[in-house]
Amino acid sequence: MNQDTKSKLREHYAAKGGALPIDLRAKQTRAIRKRLTPAQAAKTTVKQAKKDQNFPMRTYAVKN
Repeated sequence: MNQDTKSKLREHYAAKGGALPIDLRAKQTRAIRKRLTPAQAAKTTVKQAKKDQNFPMRTYAVKN
């Protein structure tokens, strides 16, 4: 298929919603496709959030 046909098909499926056919999906390595999204990777558990809140990073004044 040429670029024009593929771009029209992508627009068609984008408007339709749902899953794209395999040949129209992003061509990346499997590991990249399966990786967590940045939002998912940045999330913390409730327990870790409490630890971070109750025990903040200590700051020290260094004397020269």
